[in-house]
Amino acid sequence: MNEEFDVDNNRCVIINYDLQDNIWWDETCEIVIKAFGMPGQRFKYSCDSDSMIFRFETIQDTLMCKLLLSYRL
Repeated sequence: MNEEFDVDNNRCVIINYDLQDNIWWDETCEIVIKAFGMPGQRFKYSCDSDSMIFRFETIQDTLMCKLLLSYRL
């Protein structure tokens, strides 16, 4: 499900790696998956060496993800 797509700030959450450790990243992914399920229906993702981008189908899910991850963004 790792796809290229246009970044729409209204429906995307960008998480920079910023030299975080694996535990931090595992916890971040766990939060997203617990709240929104596996990628495909409610969101898709894309990643590169600097960041991961979650692109949600609805603005409501985007806002909820930003709230859930606010201390990690």
